[in-house]
Amino acid sequence: MAVTQAYPSPIWVFGEISGLANRQSGVFLALTEPKENGSEVSALEIKATLWRSQQASIIKRRGEAAYNEVMQEGLRVRMLVQVAVFADRGQISLNILDIDPAFTKGALALAREQLLKELRAKGLDQANKQLKLGDFPFQVGLITAEGSRAYSDFVDQLTQGGFGGTVLF
Repeated sequence: MAVTQAYPSPIWVFGEISGLANRQSGVFLALTEPKENGSEVSALEIKATLWRSQQASIIKRRGEAAYNEVMQEGLRVRMLVQVAVFADRGQISLNILDIDPAFTKGALALAREQLLKELRAKGLDQANKQLKLGDFPFQVGLITAEGSRAYSDFVDQLTQGGFGGTVLF
């Protein structure tokens, strides 16, 4: 087949994760390329699969934290993939072999820096420091079912934190 002949070896691809679904056999997603005009509809979308065995290999090599940071809906990622063709369905798919956490972290860091720069330019980075805090509440209202686990958990957390007020149920 022409596609597999054109891409016999794994290749690095870029895209935005869409439709992320964890299943027993693997992680299924689409890599999308948004349209230039900012439209919600993608200009390009291709299905990709990360099989469980390969997922375990990536987590072992890259670390679980790095894996979790990258594999999130809406993040722009760089992945090493093997192109697969399903002739009976007339479909091209990508089998994910590796991820590039540095690419995604770098993009997130740049976006964070840009946002901070904009906030500083508008003087909004220090806005919360100028606000006066209100009086500490000595009564807290809790709406939940009577005798519920939520009530006991909430009250336990307040007690452990040294809350000196009362809880109105």
